[in-house]
Amino acid sequence: MEQPQPDNPYASPRNLARPGTGPQKPELEQPADLNHVLHSLELACYEKGGQQVHVTAMELCQMCISLAFRLTPWDKTGDEALEYLRELNIVSSEHVGMAATILDDQGLSNPHPDDDPDDFIGLFHLDTPVEQWKLQFDFAREASDYHVQAPDKMHDDDEHG
Repeated sequence: MEQPQPDNPYASPRNLARPGTGPQKPELEQPADLNHVLHSLELACYEKGGQQVHVTAMELCQMCISLAFRLTPWDKTGDEALEYLRELNIVSSEHVGMAATILDDQGLSNPHPDDDPDDFIGLFHLDTPVEQWKLQFDFAREASDYHVQAPDKMHDDDEHG
């Protein structure tokens, strides 16, 4: 009898977040905004510790922004992360909610019975000051947690000691 393999700590969050949810489409077939929201959902599930966890609208929005920070670690101001979200046309929590609904319809996520599209209304908009966002999001901490020195700057600093 074959022994079960231990959980792989290096497995993609996708494998942890959506077991048995049906056929999965290759990522390239999804628009970039849907991919970003999908990866945010997977990462939120992974960070909450499991396969069958509930991710609220607020948590998904926070993770969408956090993932943008993680993808632009050279920018300690956060401006690049917000510009990245704009390029994806994820400018508000309502956009995240629309993407989440599409992912639900495609069978790429497992909505909770208590989920309501209205939960996404008014949580954040990139055109409003961060202080007015209704998220529990520490902009400065996110910018510093994932900050690394830009590759072109690393060599300059090495030369100047």
